[in-house]
Amino acid sequence: MLPGCLIHGLCFLSPLEQVLVVWLAVINTAGLVMMGYDKSQAQSGGRRVREMTLWKVAFIGGAFGILVGESASRHKTEDLTFMAPVYVAVGVWLWAISRILR
Repeated sequence: MLPGCLIHGLCFLSPLEQVLVVWLAVINTAGLVMMGYDKSQAQSGGRRVREMTLWKVAFIGGAFGILVGESASRHKTEDLTFMAPVYVAVGVWLWAISRILR
């Protein structure tokens, strides 16, 4: 492996960018799983994931996973009071990624 290459296959990125890619992969997977779990709990009358928890996950990088989970499971698709902060988080992350990858 090349010096400064933390993850094989991502050596063309800086170490910071490599860490960001891994972080976004992990947190977006978590957001996707949480949306699926919440949908399952909603259908069975079980204990739900708090919206505040989902919003926190969105703002620390999992917004894309939450959007995919919302669409794939058709969960909370019409709840704009829930989705508005997620859309804001998507915008913030798109802006941040564009700044980092300059």
